[in-house]
Formats: sequence, structure tokens, C-alpha cells
Amino acid sequence: MLTPKNWYLTAYTDDTWEDLLIEPATVATFTLANTSADTDVTFSVQLTDNLGAKLATILPPLVIPVSSAEVIDVRSINVLVGQHIQVKANVAGAEFLISGVVDV
Repeated sequence: MLTPKNWYLTAYTDDTWEDLLIEPATVATFTLANTSADTDVTFSVQLTDNLGAKLATILPPLVIPVSSAEVIDVRSINVLVGQHIQVKANVAGAEFLISGVVDV
């Protein structure tokens, strides 16, 4: 049975890849928010194996202006066993949200 699920990240190390989704799932959307009041944020998203080796770029560096957000509808990215979605932001103020489904 497919069950809706959200994964989110608000605390991270600047300019460092962070695991956000580490379980088998199907991703529908990414929401990337810049909550900073005075700094643009550069966001990136990638698919990796369980050792952190990049398999594919999902979102190349994207600058999101101060107090703005982007919702990216990817329709369907399948994250398989042993794969992760990692995210990165260059400065403080970023929030990441992935919405999708898991098979339970």
C-alpha cells in the first residue's frame, strides 16, 4: 500500500551534502525555501548511492532570492534500496521539504 510521506531538513552544515531521504520512496515534489531576510541561498539536490557517490544531479545549483521559495514538481523520482537524496545550501536560511510516497 502506498502511503504519503514528507521528509524535511532545516538544520545543516553550510555548503555540505546532507542526506535527506534514505529509504525507498517515490518523490513527487521538492519545496526549497529561503527563510533568510538578507541573503540569497543557492540550493542543490542529487541522487547518490549509500556511500555518497553521486549517481545523478536532480537540481543543479539554483539561487533562490531572500524570503522566497520554489516548488519543483518532479512527478516521479524513484529512490531505490541503497540510494539517497542529498541536499546542499551554501549559507544558513534554507529549508528543504520532499513530498512523496512509500510502499508499506
